[in-house]
Amino acid sequence: MTGLQRIKQILIAAIVIFAAICMALDPEDGVELAMTVIILACIIDGIRVLIYFFRMARHMVGGQITLYRGLIEIDIGLAASLIVNEHPEYIALYLLGFYLFTGVFAIMQSRESKKLGSRWKLKLTSGIIDIAICVLCIIFWINGETNDITYVFCFGLIESSVLRVVNAFRKTSVAYVQ
Repeated sequence: MTGLQRIKQILIAAIVIFAAICMALDPEDGVELAMTVIILACIIDGIRVLIYFFRMARHMVGGQITLYRGLIEIDIGLAASLIVNEHPEYIALYLLGFYLFTGVFAIMQSRESKKLGSRWKLKLTSGIIDIAICVLCIIFWINGETNDITYVFCFGLIESSVLRVVNAFRKTSVAYVQ
């Protein structure tokens, strides 16, 4: 990672932490803002993953998983944008699905990394935290506590931002091809 990329990652993390604090201060509107953030994140990340697939991953072994991931993320984002205005009680279900998907995906990545002998503990911890957030969303949704769902989502945003900063400062090895 270059110095400019590190600064970009730290800046993004700071903006996300600021947004999480703003949502936590106003939890009534925070649920709707959280859903908007998830919709935009799913669609934008899905498009980013599809671009990566068409540029590089289609030539890689197992690259089709990247295609499926991009399509699923775009579908989740579009479906959420259509349903959330009609049925706002489904916000908790989308938070649940979002964190379950990212948690399972992170755990799968950590298992692959462990098999390959690279760093895996941070990714595993991230996946476990995402699944714990999913379980908390289930509990709060059953109890009908939308403010607590907002707080859980804010915690998840802060956790992902901290991981982004940790990864920005982590030393990375560069493989040179001659």
